[in-house]
Amino acid sequence: MEKLQNIVKSLPHMSKDIVDDTIHEKVLSYLSEYASQGPKTVVKFIEWDILDIIRSCIMRVHEDYRIMALSIRFLARLLANDDRHHAPLFSQLHTNYMGILHFILDNVFNEEALMRLSCIEALEQIVIYNLGAKWFLESNKSHQIVAKCFDDSSTYVTVTASKLLLTIINNCSLFAKLSLTTNWKNTETQDALMDSLITSLDLFNKINQFAFDSSVDIRRRLEALQIIWELVNSRTNNAIEFIKQGHLLNRLNVLLTDPDRNIRARANDILCIVLDWVPDPISLFKRSGSLDTKDSVTETLNYIINDFVFPLWNTDSSFEMITMAVNVLESSIKLVERVSKGKII
Repeated sequence: MEKLQNIVKSLPHMSKDIVDDTIHEKVLSYLSEYASQGPKTVVKFIEWDILDIIRSCIMRVHEDYRIMALSIRFLARLLANDDRHHAPLFSQLHTNYMGILHFILDNVFNEEALMRLSCIEALEQIVIYNLGAKWFLESNKSHQIVAKCFDDSSTYVTVTASKLLLTIINNCSLFAKLSLTTNWKNTETQDALMDSLITSLDLFNKINQFAFDSSVDIRRRLEALQIIWELVNSRTNNAIEFIKQGHLLNRLNVLLTDPDRNIRARANDILCIVLDWVPDPISLFKRSGSLDTKDSVTETLNYIINDFVFPLWNTDSSFEMITMAVNVLESSIKLVERVSKGKII
């Protein structure tokens, strides 16, 4: 542990003349390995005054941005492994280190993509806490920051911003109420944050427009599909209810015949995940799905054949469309396998 402590204390003094950027990544990987050991290890870092060290890393105006990003990304790793109930690290951060929080907010808009990414990674952990969500909402920057999942020059940043949005969705109770999930936790602050984002960003319409409007730039369309992919891949009821409420997959079949190969591939990725785990897949494709599970399986398979596969065969006789039709059929096997394994009764 002495070696670890020495590395932690030396962070503010890392040379800005280091040419090899991978060194910073290796240091982060080394520190994160210890942080991932859980709350007890996080407490050890607290005893070493980790927040003072992070503050030293970011408050030196002449500092290398790579060191700043390293320290904020490490903070995100620590918060991810903090004790969620007692929250010793977050409590200290929110009570005594507001300067770090302000730094994170300001540098989401830094010209360096790595800085933007690191700050959004930290926010993803901060908004899990009620006080963190409240602070984020009251910053009046939440909508600008989450909007980066639609519009940033770096793909890494848009993906990270999508994960931030997903975290907010999964930590509110708005969609748990809609899904009639038992034992859902009332989270008024996260609910207010979610409601604010839906309203200020016009989230549902924006995702639909960017994903399905062929006149929109391909990069932006893929960013919108990344959000949908993150939602279905999270495999949570909240994410599914968000998709239902926004009707985000009602026109998935249209994307499978899109002229752009990347759009088609991403749409099929989404379809494959939906069929692999969603209890009632047809409810995502149509506004009124079957309430009976057996009927739902039959209806889903019929819908895929009639509305997904046949249009691909009939669009043209190109090899690409025939290949996509085969890919969709392969994806539908996921649903059949679930029935055969008894995962759908």
